[in-house]
Amino acid sequence: MPTPGNGPDNRVDIQVVAINSVGASDPAGIGEAVWSDIVPAAPAALDTRPLDHGLRVFWRKPTETGGSPITYYAVSVAGVTGTKYVSADDAVGTSYSIDITDAAIGNGAAVEVEVSGRNDAYGRSPNWNTASGSGTPAGAPVVAGTPTAGIGDADGSGEGTVTLDWSGSFDGNGAGIGEYFAAMYQGTPPTCSAQDDGGRGTDLSVPAASQEFRHMGTATSTTFTVPANQQYTFMVFAYNGQGCTSSGELRAVSRKTPGTPTAVGIGGPDATGDGRYDYRLDSVDYTSGGGNPDVTYGYRISGDASSTWTVRKGGALLADGSLYGRAVAIEVQACEAFPEKTLCSDWSAPSATFTPVDTRPGGLSFSGTVAGGTWSWTGSPSGSGYSSVQYTCDGGATWASMPTSGSCAAGVDASFSVRVTTPSGAYASPTYRWYDFD
Repeated sequence: MPTPGNGPDNRVDIQVVAINSVGASDPAGIGEAVWSDIVPAAPAALDTRPLDHGLRVFWRKPTETGGSPITYYAVSVAGVTGTKYVSADDAVGTSYSIDITDAAIGNGAAVEVEVSGRNDAYGRSPNWNTASGSGTPAGAPVVAGTPTAGIGDADGSGEGTVTLDWSGSFDGNGAGIGEYFAAMYQGTPPTCSAQDDGGRGTDLSVPAASQEFRHMGTATSTTFTVPANQQYTFMVFAYNGQGCTSSGELRAVSRKTPGTPTAVGIGGPDATGDGRYDYRLDSVDYTSGGGNPDVTYGYRISGDASSTWTVRKGGALLADGSLYGRAVAIEVQACEAFPEKTLCSDWSAPSATFTPVDTRPGGLSFSGTVAGGTWSWTGSPSGSGYSSVQYTCDGGATWASMPTSGSCAAGVDASFSVRVTTPSGAYASPTYRWYDFD
């Protein structure tokens, strides 16, 4: 049955009359106006742009088919639907787009896209012509790990290195990372801004390439030169066309190793009050690596690297008691400690020779009373650095060479003492009295 034209503006009422030999029936209608129409052609130039958990879908108005005009488009992305209403007067080729996102749409895997134009075609379920395609949702890169900062000690010129490595530190979140930026700075951090331009692209804004802000392409490491003892902050940005993501800040300081000591001053000996005479480290001339370190000194017997000890300036050179009786020279190294590391110099040339003294006899005992008795010992001070070791049992009236072990008679209220002689002088033990051993 012909109609005046397509579309609801040309709707018609249909009535049917049955006619026989008797006559015509009353007219019967279908109850509503109807019209003819043609469904629109499939949209043209279907395209997509990734979004985080979705897509931006683009298309153009198709050629007219002679039906009623398109008034909206039905769009589906991975089964999530949307509607784009348009003007019926839009020209063929008009561009449209719609953003469809949903948390259920995963990033990184292609999803199906469908777009169909809708007009007033009559019927409950017309077969709409559909443009189909696919696209891959993606978001800005996400941080997957922490970059590392390998610190190289400063050289003689005072310059050290910091090597940033960010391999494995980012995930593309559905899109390949096409550009990394590595920054070194003090104070305000640089920025990397990536803004959706509302169309198919992203507006990226970053500082110009320089030694402090490096455009790295797809490389995942770089080495910066830094002055010693100055803290710098480092940051890496990853850009994948969807966004620019920061690694967060890393801080690093390069330190300089102290110079080898050129002079070592040994002072003493100092009496401890218990019969020992210790030497001390009075001065160490060396060039500091700079900064504000905690300084200690390592020392060892010259020519013997098997044992080392630590002392601060002005401290006694005790060496766990291993130096007593030995004419020794020591080698010294300067060690500068910072919160992140400790650096030590090379060893100095040997110091002047000195001999720490321990006058204390071993196993000293007294038997008797105030009227007299016997002093006994089981060990005498010994060492190649002692030229003589003597003792007295009569308060210093007479002195005799002291054997390794022995005894001597003591008179009334008699005391016992030891005297050790070295090239630098004679050193007396405390005076031992009988009532201290009663």
